[in-house]
Amino acid sequence: MRGSRHVNHVALIAVFVAVGCGDDSSTSPTDTLVVADGGAISSSFKSLTQYSVAKGEMSLETDTTGSATKVELLADGKVVASATTAPFTIKWDTTSQADGVVKLSLKAHGATSEEIPVVVLNNGEAVAFTEGETQTMTIVANTDTDVKVHWTMPAGVKKVIGVLFWKNAEFKLEIAIGTGNCPHSGETAASNTSDTSPVVTEFGGTTNLASVMWFSHAKVMNTGLEGKSTELTFKAFLLK
Repeated sequence: MRGSRHVNHVALIAVFVAVGCGDDSSTSPTDTLVVADGGAISSSFKSLTQYSVAKGEMSLETDTTGSATKVELLADGKVVASATTAPFTIKWDTTSQADGVVKLSLKAHGATSEEIPVVVLNNGEAVAFTEGETQTMTIVANTDTDVKVHWTMPAGVKKVIGVLFWKNAEFKLEIAIGTGNCPHSGETAASNTSDTSPVVTEFGGTTNLASVMWFSHAKVMNTGLEGKSTELTFKAFLLK
């Protein structure tokens, strides 16, 4: 695997709860507001990170100001829960939702916030990668061909979702997932490229995936970045 580089790490999966998740600029979207009644009412998620794991009954705190009388939680545009008293902490029973990516937003007095994707995993699991104890690694343009992580697929998994975050906005990156030790001696199952973080790809359907070694890798796709680097965070989720 000439030109590739292995770095020890493991995915850090943030589960959002009543008290907020840690602030991580690589995984947290810009705070967005719901504004209604000429700006008199505003509401936003107090602490919610992109592609956090959701399971069981969740308590989602909101930051709501003004004379709001009700704040609703929408999952993929459908109202699934609400709160009618301050401080408008919303209880959400995720077991009524199918496992997979769900886009959450808030609605107050007819105005709706930007959607934030989370991953419902009541039956599935988040990947624990095989290397190391850190969640991040670094890729250097024109030095590293790609960087990668591995895991052994458990039995009964039907779909894998891979997510790649990075911090340097100059980078355009590809994420790929597949079977084998790495892309050079394995088989890529799915890939996706983006010039904005995060980038997501998924593979699978209704049949069980092979219980073998799988990989996820990141590759620099643009030029003119000689010597520049960016910090990466891999996440992967397994749906059963």
